[in-house]
Parts: sequence; C-alpha cells; structure tokens
Amino acid sequence: MILLEKQIGPIWLIEELKRAEARKPGSWVAVWKEIFGEAPGAEQEFLQHTETLDESIKLLEDLLPLYDELANLTNLPWKEFDAQYSEFVKKGTAANRFFGALIPAVAKFVDSQRRRTTQIALFKTAIAVVEGGPDKVKRAKTPSAPAPLSTANWIAGSS
Repeated sequence: MILLEKQIGPIWLIEELKRAEARKPGSWVAVWKEIFGEAPGAEQEFLQHTETLDESIKLLEDLLPLYDELANLTNLPWKEFDAQYSEFVKKGTAANRFFGALIPAVAKFVDSQRRRTTQIALFKTAIAVVEGGPDKVKRAKTPSAPAPLSTANWIAGSS
C-alpha cells in the first residue's frame, strides 16, 4: 500500500512537473498550483517557498526513501512498529517539509487494521471452539496477544 502511494504520489508528480516543463518552460508552476494551490494551512506554505522546478523535484525525490522506510516499518511486528514509528515521524518531519503532507499517516489506519486482524482471529477461534470444543481456544492466538486465549468468560457466558 505504501509503495503504491509512492507511485501515485511523488513519483507521478515528479513526472507531471517534468512533462509540463518540457511542453512549455515555466508551466510546471500551473501543475504545482493545481495540486497544492487549494491546500489548507501548512500545505499552502509549500507553494510560497518552492521557487524552482529543481527545488520542487528535489523535495519530492527526497521523500522517496522515506516511503521505502515506512513500507518496511509497516511490515514489522506490532510492538516493533510502535517502538519505531514516532521516531520515524520525527526524523521525516525534520528531513523534509513535505513529509507531513505527502507521506501517508499510517498511524491513522494502523489501529483499524489491527482491530480487523484481531476480530478475524477471534472469529476463527470461535468457529474452532464451536467445531472442536473449548480446548481449541488454548491453541489460538491473536496478533495482539501472543499468549493463548482463555475460555473462562466465554464458557460462563459473560462478555
């Protein structure tokens, strides 16, 4: 997902800026304004401080390794991701002023993905319990809880 964002975000924009400039010198600005011209708040600042095509392209190209690093981070186990993500954001923000505007804010969807993954694991465990009895739950693990689950509350009927 992150690598797709890299392709349809900065890589695409770099190529669009170059194509526009090749058609007519200075026309990259129109493409830039089309993308960022109506941006709210801090993103609007980018327009005011990016004066040349080369500067714009360099800022975008400097983001590319950060996309790769983020893709690697999202593949880590949850505890490792949690330990490293905030440092990644600090480093990225310090390295490139476009970071906050263009790098996907994965923290916003990580929790949702984790809930979904856990719900699927719990559902599969519930099916195993129905099919094979309460002892099946002892072998089940959720991504967020490496220890075996307990059936105490399930058997008692409480939630």
